Amino acid sequence: MELKPTFKLSLIFLLAAAPASMVLAQPSDASPCSFSGFTLGVGLGATTLMSDLSSTTAGVSELPAIDIIIPALAPLNPTPGNTVNNYARANTYKYGVMGNIFVGYGYVFDNHAYLGGELGLNFLGANDATLKNTTTTNTTMTVTDSGQEAFGTGNYANSLFTKTKATRNSVEPFLDLKAGFLITPTALVYLRGGINYNTFKVKTEGSFNAAGNTSYSYNDGIETGASSTSTTSAFTASRKKSEIGYRAGIGMEVMVTPAFGVGADYVYSFYRTVKASSNTSSSDVACDIYEGCQVVGANMTNSSKANLSDQQVTAQLIYHFG
Repeated sequence: MELKPTFKLSLIFLLAAAPASMVLAQPSDASPCSFSGFTLGVGLGATTLMSDLSSTTAGVSELPAIDIIIPALAPLNPTPGNTVNNYARANTYKYGVMGNIFVGYGYVFDNHAYLGGELGLNFLGANDATLKNTTTTNTTMTVTDSGQEAFGTGNYANSLFTKTKATRNSVEPFLDLKAGFLITPTALVYLRGGINYNTFKVKTEGSFNAAGNTSYSYNDGIETGASSTSTTSAFTASRKKSEIGYRAGIGMEVMVTPAFGVGADYVYSFYRTVKASSNTSSSDVACDIYEGCQVVGANMTNSSKANLSDQQVTAQLIYHFG
């Protein structure tokens, strides 16, 4: 997935600003510092929740008790039991502020290689994504019966609306392994990789509205008739799921005093796909110009899916225990 400009600029800052801070804040030789040992840190930055949402809905009408001239759900097809379909898919990006707190332990080897670990909590400010879609059908039919000198019209319309929303918890624990190298006695660059844990929910709410009306008359005006009927039904598909995700990133830390370091991190999180489905009884309208309109049964099925991922850029303040 392509990085947004915000994170492209953040990465440039991460790579450019950290070496500069190294030069500006070097502890003196008389005050030695070490990346080995326990650490406690806090971070503040930005997060982007990236989502690929999709929703597929299909409605199937039942056979009405009258001869269909304007059939349910698919008025241009004279076969009973037709379907209406609603498919929507979109990639969305939501930005927010985030913070974190973490504890860790690291060790520097004689060859300046570094190995450590961190356990922490992310406090995330971007936690939902939404997809909306509406499909409509409209048809008008005119019937002229020359033998009976009769004339009639029928109208049928429907709309199917769906709204899919994916959410995650705002508090997310994580556990990372860090491996890096000291490029100077006070500057560490590293890669990080690990896992996170969160609870996700995908929910689709839908509504189906159908309406029909008919009228007919004989030319002699002796017999006329009219009919009008409408119906509304709703459905919901929802699933809540707790999952382990995967994290990977890059970072840098510079010691500014023997006990305190400042750093910058970029982390990309991969979450698992969350799916929801439903099968719900619904209703529709079927019309015959001479016999009128009536409400008929229908069945609505929905399948929704959310693929989520996350990008984070943070600045950090880290305390090293002596």
